[in-house]
Formats: sequence, C-alpha cells, structure tokens
Amino acid sequence: MFVFLKINTRFLIGFFLVIFSFFFFSFFNFVFALAETKVLSFKITEYEFWQKLSNNSYFVTGDQDTFIWTEESFSGDISLHVDIEGDAENCEGVIILCGGGKGFSKHGLIFNIAHDFQSIRTYTFFSGMKYLVRGDRSVNFLKQKHKMSIKIVGNEALLFLDEEKILKTELPANMRREGKIGLYKYKKRPEVTYSNIVLELEGKIEN
Repeated sequence: MFVFLKINTRFLIGFFLVIFSFFFFSFFNFVFALAETKVLSFKITEYEFWQKLSNNSYFVTGDQDTFIWTEESFSGDISLHVDIEGDAENCEGVIILCGGGKGFSKHGLIFNIAHDFQSIRTYTFFSGMKYLVRGDRSVNFLKQKHKMSIKIVGNEALLFLDEEKILKTELPANMRREGKIGLYKYKKRPEVTYSNIVLELEGKIEN
C-alpha cells in the first residue's frame, strides 16, 4: 500500500507540474505577444490637411503633398496593418518605413496601393525614385475599405492587400533599416481615411 501511494504521489506531482508549465508558458507567450503589438499614433503638423478622428483614425484631404509621422523610430522585423477607406474609385494608400520624419528621405521605403497600380519603391515618389517591384492590380476604393499590410522579414519586404500577398522584393543591401513610419497623400489623389493602424514589432523602438 505504501509503495502504491508513493507512486501515485509522484504521478500527481508530475501531472500538476506539466499542467502548471503549460499554463505558465501560455500566459507568458500571451503577455509577450501583447507587449509586441502597438497601436500607432502620428504627429500632425499640417492641420489644414489632416484630422485625427476619435477612433485613432486619420483623415486627409487637400491638393498638396502631405505627410504625418510617428514620433518613435523603429527597426528590425515588423508587420504593419492599416485600413484604407475613401469615397472615390481612385483613392490611394501610401505608407513609408525608415523615414526621416520630414518628407521623402534617401533611405525611405515606400509602399503604395492605388486603384490602378501597387508598388514598393525607395527614396521618393518623384525624380530619383527606384521601383523595387510593381504590380497593376485593379482596386476599387469607392465606398470600400481595404486592408493594407506590410511585412519586413530579414532582407525581404512584402505587401498584402486584404490578407493576400501581392508583392515581394529583396531590400537593397545598403538600406538603413531604421526610422519613423509615415502616412502620405499625393496631391492629385482624393481624400482618404487611414484607420486600425497596428504594428507588430520584433525589433526595437527608439524615442
């Protein structure tokens, strides 16, 4: 009888250790995942073009090129998710990574989804730009919301539209891979709203 109880005691101790370890590591992973997810906020300087809405969305209008930027800088592997919504077919969403916080910069990485083309490019929208990859999918923004997602994994950049991967490219070898995140509106595009802006970060944040 004594041997039987001793064996059962060891079994129960082992069993509870397994259960405790499972819940401990599940909780740790859950907390870690929460710590690595960040809802982004942007600093508005051109109030005549940008408006921050109550749900942390950003509405932009006007006939000039205009930007808003995060105050923090980010580096490392990231996933960024943004909803884009407009009232015209030819709207466009543009997101900039590795920016300097003041317009286009040399090491900026620009992602766009427009009604008639999509791209990943470097430096600027204008002279001196370099397309890393480009697509020509038709996207209708009229009264529709689309999810634009960006992933930087190692030396690759990926662009997703409504959870579907549409573009993939290798990053330039000399790219800085660190900087602010910006939202942009090209002057000839209609007004648009950026919302649900969430960053999943595996790198670091610098204030």
